[in-house]
Amino acid sequence: MLTNLRHKLTQLLHRQPPRPALPKPAPIRTNRLNWTAPELQVLLFNEAKQQPLQIELETRSGVFQSWLLGFDLTLNQLLIDSPFPAPPLELLTQLPNFKITLVRQLEVLQLWVRLREKISADNKPALVVEVLEKEYRQDRRVFPRYNFERSHGPLVKLQIPMQAQVRGTVVNISKGGVLINIFGKPPLDAQDCKHPLRCNIQLNDQMQLDCYLRIKELNHFRSPCQHAQLRLKFVALTHEQQQMLAVYLDSLSGQVENFLAFTRPVKSRN
Repeated sequence: MLTNLRHKLTQLLHRQPPRPALPKPAPIRTNRLNWTAPELQVLLFNEAKQQPLQIELETRSGVFQSWLLGFDLTLNQLLIDSPFPAPPLELLTQLPNFKITLVRQLEVLQLWVRLREKISADNKPALVVEVLEKEYRQDRRVFPRYNFERSHGPLVKLQIPMQAQVRGTVVNISKGGVLINIFGKPPLDAQDCKHPLRCNIQLNDQMQLDCYLRIKELNHFRSPCQHAQLRLKFVALTHEQQQMLAVYLDSLSGQVENFLAFTRPVKSRN
């Protein structure tokens, strides 16, 4: 009996304490958004054309500008250029979300995103944002717009009363008007925005459009250099001018369709 008692004591002394159960790893949760083909085409178009996108903050008035540098749809993430004018990084971090708007012709893709991190892309500051919600719609504009790569649009000569001729390039154009870039600060005042201005647009080597336009919107920017964007509306085009513009826009429409036809298959980005 004494032997049995000694054996039990030995077992108790040498018994290892039970190991605590290891916590189960938390499942990786990804809010997989169902991206549609038109939405992906808008992203690809904006990335390829480096078209400015708009950023809106609930706590700030006005619109910020940026460019789409890349995207990873498996993580619902976008890589965008540092916004201009640059909002405080602390503000973006504190906001639960902010809105990004991307446009391709008649299509509008609105994304509600939150800031994930600030990184350096090609030695330039960039932001990684996560898409929380999205909304795609067809823009119900009267006329479709055709966009050009930066500084590759038709040359524009704008005559401002009592001033030297101002030169710029077309950003986008439609049957209703044009958006143009002017480098430097154009000598415009409030009176110039009230009256039509004479303009010459070098559509291509064979076609020039001499017409009058009215300023609808004027925005100044300081990045990447000081320049201004003017949104102009055509005023009283003649029948011949309308025909010339229609022929030119038809040629642009064919170029856009060719671009989309040869777009590489959609895939996620790293």
